[in-house]
Amino acid sequence: MISAVAQAASRLESAGIAPETLGTYQPEARRFGIGRRERITPAGEAWRLGALLLLPSGRAAGIGEVIVAQEERRRGFTAESARRRAELGEAAVRGGIAPGRTVHLGWRVIDPAHAVVTWSAGAPPIPILDYLRERLETVLG
Repeated sequence: MISAVAQAASRLESAGIAPETLGTYQPEARRFGIGRRERITPAGEAWRLGALLLLPSGRAAGIGEVIVAQEERRRGFTAESARRRAELGEAAVRGGIAPGRTVHLGWRVIDPAHAVVTWSAGAPPIPILDYLRERLETVLG
C-alpha cells in the first residue's frame, strides 16, 4: 500500500506539480524572560491529492487546517475566523515559511490499508487505492 502512495507522489512530482508545506504549530512562549510569538515551522512537504497528503516517504496523511503563509500587515476583518487564519499565515512566515506557500496544519499520518474515503455524505466509502487512481486520472488526465 505504501508503494502505491509513493508511486502516486512520484507521478505528481514528474508532472511538475509542486509539493505543499507541512507545518508544525508552536504556541507563544517565554524563554529566559523573553516572549516569543506563535510560529509555524516547516515539517516537510507533501503533495495534496483531494482529501489526502502524499508524503515523499510513501506514507499518506489526512488533511487538517490549510492556510497560506503571508507577511504581517494591517487588515480589517468582518469575521474572527478570517482574523485567525491571517494570524496563522503570519506565524508561518515568522517560522521561516515563504509568503504565498500553502501550509497544512494538524495533518496526521494514516494507514492507507485501513482508511477509506467518502466522496459525499450519501456515497459509499471507497478504498484509498481506488481513490488515488481516480484522483490521479482527474489531475493528470
